[in-house]
Amino acid sequence: IENKIWASDQDKQIERYYETIINEGIKDIRIIYLSLDGRDPSENSLGRLKKDLNINKILAISSYKIDILRWIEECIKSCALHATLRETLCQYQKLIAELTGMTINKEEYLEIIDLLAENDNIIQAHKIASNWNHVKWHTEWDFWVDFENIIEKEYKTLEIQKYSSDLLTKVIHYTRNRNPLYGIMFEIAKKENCSYCILLERSFGDLYYGLTILDTNYNRELSDEKRFDKLAEKIGEISEWKREKFWIGGNFLEPKINFEIFGDEETLKIINKDKRTKFIEKNWKKVKEFSEKCKKLI
Repeated sequence: IENKIWASDQDKQIERYYETIINEGIKDIRIIYLSLDGRDPSENSLGRLKKDLNINKILAISSYKIDILRWIEECIKSCALHATLRETLCQYQKLIAELTGMTINKEEYLEIIDLLAENDNIIQAHKIASNWNHVKWHTEWDFWVDFENIIEKEYKTLEIQKYSSDLLTKVIHYTRNRNPLYGIMFEIAKKENCSYCILLERSFGDLYYGLTILDTNYNRELSDEKRFDKLAEKIGEISEWKREKFWIGGNFLEPKINFEIFGDEETLKIINKDKRTKFIEKNWKKVKEFSEKCKKLI
């Protein structure tokens, strides 16, 4: 079971899992790709399995939004006499509902139906639903443009891994070949042929920013080299998440927004220009503080 809540797919991840199991002599293999909303794994994660196998025979797509929530509901019904277990499951059910935007109750459903029955509200609602992906696209696009504009007042943004109309379209409108790892990057220091950069990045989960190191060929794997261990240790003291293959360290934007799910209140508020501006200004202040601290440590 590959359990994906916020994390993005890693390189050839499912292929590696499959190879590990089959090398143990196990032939009857079933892979379950579990995500919040039931999305497909990326082709990058599948690796050669996409071409060499009939992947549909061994791969099942599952979601917290439907499959796990239904399972938890059945479990709750079956443990009425076990108070502690039942309470734990109820809390877990509530958490999943919040993560997947399924917090609405029966009374609220009925209120919505009554509202839609008035005048031509149902027609307007249908127009909105039919164009929801366009709403997502423009909301995210405006966010990146506005954030880049405020960064450009103090730093020159780079073209490396930069958001674009094409990247947004593939992530929002397509179901395959989706690469959500884009955003805005800017250089804060240069030393010994290394470019020290801050990258504000989107993924399948929350938005985050951090310090990454590039060589002259714009290769970010430099960040994982042993010579930067001491720097990573120092940056770790001002980071919410620690060193990874392409990162020295970094933090999340707050409050957390998720363009992939596009269902929680904080994310939906971003469509409003005033609220978007306040969010960006507040987070840019934090990104700048992090950048200045990183410069001193470098």
